[in-house]
Amino acid sequence: MFFQVVTGNWLIEGFPQVVLFDIGSAAHRLDGWKGDFFQYAHIGIPYQDRESNDALIFGFCVFWFIGTVGSNEICFLFTKTKRKICSLSNKLNEFKRVM
Repeated sequence: MFFQVVTGNWLIEGFPQVVLFDIGSAAHRLDGWKGDFFQYAHIGIPYQDRESNDALIFGFCVFWFIGTVGSNEICFLFTKTKRKICSLSNKLNEFKRVM
């Protein structure tokens, strides 16, 4: 399964790392994902509902990304002032090589 992913830094204070998914490049998988979603959640999505289709594509892209990178490798440490994502930059570099 291939779709376009862009990683980098967001140009705001602190320059946090971001992962952007091009949901248009993953749209060819929509029918299969709708079937999977209906099978597990028993919720149908009309063909014409663009917002729901986009949300479904985005959700499956995130699901695939976390499964590929490894949910154990992305650890969220919450402190009083900020949230840190540890070891994500190394995994993003590995992810870029896979894509």
